[in-house]
Amino acid sequence: MIGALALGLLRFAALPERVDVQPVPGWTSNGPDGGLVHLIAHPTEPSTLYAISSGGLLKTNTAGERWFRFAGNLPQAPDYFVLGPEDPLRLYALTGYGSLPRLFRSADGGSTWTVLQQPHDAQGLPAVDPSSSDTLFIFSEDPFLLGYCSLDRSDDGGQTWSSVFPCFADSSVSSLRFDPTNSNVAYAGILGDIFNRVIKSVDGGRSWFESGAGLPDGVEDLVIDRDHPTTLFAQVGQNSVFKTTDGGAHWQPTPAGLPSGPGTPVSLAYDRNSQSVYLATGFGLFRSLHGDEPWSLVSALPIQSLVLTPGAPSAFFAVGPDGVVASMDSGVTWIEADRGIHAVGVGALAISTSRLLFAASATNLFVSRDHGRSWTEHPVSYPNGTVEDLLAVGDPPVLFAATLGEGVQRSTNEGMSWAPFGTGLPQGPVYFILRTASGRFFVETSTGIFTLDEFGVWQPRSSGLPEYQLTRLVADATDPDVLYVGTLGAGLYRTADGGITWAPAAGLLEPQVYELTADPKNSGLLYAAASDPNHAPMLWKSMDSGGSWTELLVPSANGPGEIAIDPSNVDRIYSTAASGLLRSDDGGSTWRPLPGGLDSPVRAYRLIVEPDGDWIHAATLGQSVLDFEVGRTTRMLNPR
Repeated sequence: MIGALALGLLRFAALPERVDVQPVPGWTSNGPDGGLVHLIAHPTEPSTLYAISSGGLLKTNTAGERWFRFAGNLPQAPDYFVLGPEDPLRLYALTGYGSLPRLFRSADGGSTWTVLQQPHDAQGLPAVDPSSSDTLFIFSEDPFLLGYCSLDRSDDGGQTWSSVFPCFADSSVSSLRFDPTNSNVAYAGILGDIFNRVIKSVDGGRSWFESGAGLPDGVEDLVIDRDHPTTLFAQVGQNSVFKTTDGGAHWQPTPAGLPSGPGTPVSLAYDRNSQSVYLATGFGLFRSLHGDEPWSLVSALPIQSLVLTPGAPSAFFAVGPDGVVASMDSGVTWIEADRGIHAVGVGALAISTSRLLFAASATNLFVSRDHGRSWTEHPVSYPNGTVEDLLAVGDPPVLFAATLGEGVQRSTNEGMSWAPFGTGLPQGPVYFILRTASGRFFVETSTGIFTLDEFGVWQPRSSGLPEYQLTRLVADATDPDVLYVGTLGAGLYRTADGGITWAPAAGLLEPQVYELTADPKNSGLLYAAASDPNHAPMLWKSMDSGGSWTELLVPSANGPGEIAIDPSNVDRIYSTAASGLLRSDDGGSTWRPLPGGLDSPVRAYRLIVEPDGDWIHAATLGQSVLDFEVGRTTRMLNPR
């Protein structure tokens, strides 16, 4: 079995040809607010912060009250981002980490960006010299010399580079920190299979030597006491912090009090106002005075990407389970500070007949009554229920959620409260839920397909299915006994007796079925994205319940993505691609791209068309819900 999130990655399509039509906005995101980002504090302005999300680069000038995107012509969301402390308008960004890395520089605060030369494949962007925004350090690997990596330095803003510290294979620079009173002194943590140490420079990073007697392997992060710059703290491995007071020559463990277990530390910070070191973990935020007193729990909120703003007192910003939060009392209490950050990973979408739109994340259900322009949040009431699929039935809608750890859940109040739906499902993920034309419920789980009987018990219905991962389960529009399910390896399967027996749909010869869609009104009409294992998926169409199939040509190098049918027009279908939306008005025979692209590398993997066909909504892995106003676009493309 395979879930919706994994399917989205498997069937992610390539870039279609872009059509620019102004002023049609194309895809927009108005929420839900929240999601996981990486935070960067401005070096001198307490109310200014930056956030990296999978949807782009964001900034706030109002201490998190409102965020906005500002990345100018940066082609995609960066993986690393740093500011020049001496010139905060000088910005550097690294994109394409792990594939085709490119280094960019901005001299105007992010309005425009220039591509820079780099010595090898840049794998990290540790720091900029605080005394000169032209002096930049990156961690790089040489793709032509197996196992070669180095810490590189540039003195001209990234135009030319020199290697200042060669390192071993599988190594990385975990952090690079400068003495705030003397930028000639710098420290870097090196992580690797062979070399795990702190290195130090006393000549501005031109040369380095090992420093760290008493420090174990695995330095994840370093922070410096700005008022006593020979005092540093190192986060080592899981839940360990070490301290040095002699500039890294000798290290000692800080006192006890940190938890043990899987709550891996994610961020270390030092607050000069309280003279305390803070460690953010999955168990909460911990504090030690001077690093000499035992650690104590400040807040049980699991947080990550902790940053402290300059000034007195410091404002604490962090990423909690639902998004960015802020604290003005040194981490004791937190408030939401993510308005305008649309980085929620949406696991499922559903729409009711009255056009209420529902979106589910790992911890919340969101409701929109205005085509996704605004959202209301309802925290889920079950503990381990990440939602994989949503179904809205009736008006007012009853919601059904297929979850990864809590079976099937049901809500009669728009997701404000939930209760288990049915009994008898084996423990494990439930990936899809559907309701047939006769009102019968079916689910796809990690152990097979089940249906709910008249006594509220889930009964197995997998006889005849192969031992391959199942992909998408769909039902015929009018015949309640006909269902279809795709597999990764054995093609498409069909049942004509409500799941009692399954057999291959012999007309589709492709073994890998990534996506499957059944027309909601016309019996026997199917679309499938399928291929053999060595090729990109093609789009196939059947008008006879899978007996025969016609290949449709989709103008996308890697094939179709998510497929959706307009409920108001059987011939109008849509498919997502990496940078846009494709539309066909003749049942898939011809296609055209609609204006407005998806922001790479956002994955749009679930697509819903509203009942009247005027709006499309896409669930994404990191940009919340994307909305597309089809009616306005059509009017712009076909003016009267």
